[in-house]
Amino acid sequence: LTNIVSKSHNLFLQQGRYPCHIDSYHELIRHPKAGDKNYLEKVTAGSTLYPYISIISAIHGFDEVYEEVKSVKENFLSHSNFQVWYANKSTEDRLYTNSDLHGLTLSDVPVDKPSKEYLNAIFKECDHFNFFEEISTANSWPIFLTACRHYRIPVPVDFFYDLHKNRHSESKI
Repeated sequence: LTNIVSKSHNLFLQQGRYPCHIDSYHELIRHPKAGDKNYLEKVTAGSTLYPYISIISAIHGFDEVYEEVKSVKENFLSHSNFQVWYANKSTEDRLYTNSDLHGLTLSDVPVDKPSKEYLNAIFKECDHFNFFEEISTANSWPIFLTACRHYRIPVPVDFFYDLHKNRHSESKI
């Protein structure tokens, strides 16, 4: 995580091949268009990469990584919609075929807040929308994660919520 965020930060500084949401190899070959702020804003309009790095960093107490993501957001991606994804009741029927839209998105997640506040904001949605536990493969996470990867769907935040709860309960033992 340290290397990903540090390298990304440096690539933004150097206007190098920073992470973007381009999914066409033809366009990706020409990425980036150095010095073109409109282009930067277009190809980084939204991000799931940095919010998920922030979740993992906050859970594991990687404060330096968490702060580096805040710095990237502040210095280069203030225009970007940082977002995370949650499973919903239609995910069960649609995840393995990607036949239609499913899940819920939380936009403009607060990576600028302290890590505990950030996790609370992200995970309180898991308590409101507890659909993840109803999915038949939620306990067979390799199948679920493979489907997410195959269809380029982010891992649902609920997956990390379980990790956070387990980690938090272990620290009390």
